[in-house]
Amino acid sequence: MKNNNEIYFNAPVQLLEGFLIDKNKNLDDILYYALYARSLKLDYNSEQERFIAAADYMNVNLINSDMVYIRGKELYNSIDTDSPMIGISRLNFWEFRDNTKSEWDCVCLLGFLALKTIIGNKEYSKTTNNLWYARMDGKVKSIENASELSINIQKYYSEYKSRRLRKTLELEWHMPIYCQHTKGFYFTIKGSKESIVTIAEQRKSYFREKIRREEEKAIIKKVKSRLKTGEPIY
Repeated sequence: MKNNNEIYFNAPVQLLEGFLIDKNKNLDDILYYALYARSLKLDYNSEQERFIAAADYMNVNLINSDMVYIRGKELYNSIDTDSPMIGISRLNFWEFRDNTKSEWDCVCLLGFLALKTIIGNKEYSKTTNNLWYARMDGKVKSIENASELSINIQKYYSEYKSRRLRKTLELEWHMPIYCQHTKGFYFTIKGSKESIVTIAEQRKSYFREKIRREEEKAIIKKVKSRLKTGEPIY
């Protein structure tokens, strides 16, 4: 049995689809998938024994283990194992599974989990609203425009609401985010606000210098061409 603070239920991002319609169904499927996936890593005589051991390891009390096992296996076999994975902590899982939450609370959870699918194990990452909201909607690939989102997620796709969501994730979910004069935004889970600002500004400085050098090369090439042909430079 593992410490509650160290337990995460890992499942593919596709299982977030429809979360704002019936969060409990989605959370149940995430749990069932995570238990089955965990059971595959254990060494016991039968699949059922592995499944029960996985539930014990993850501190989950199964009322109907056969049903959960069948559903978990079905989900696991129906989704590409290379899909981006969410990792919801056991504490957050049961907080949302056992309690009534506002739609905005659920949007914040989706926003947090979606960013986790993007950053993976990296120290920091940069993303756009198109990929962020696509992942919140259970999609693997970035969208081109808001019309590709489900109606429930689409209504939160605006500059005002995305800014509000980023602010909430910073203040209440402790996820440093930086989007000052950047295309998209930078974020981190393990790092600090200072570290993410430093990285973003260094990258902006690097790209500004890169553009300056490219412009300078283009000017030099143009001047040399004119000199070669005898064309007046001015």
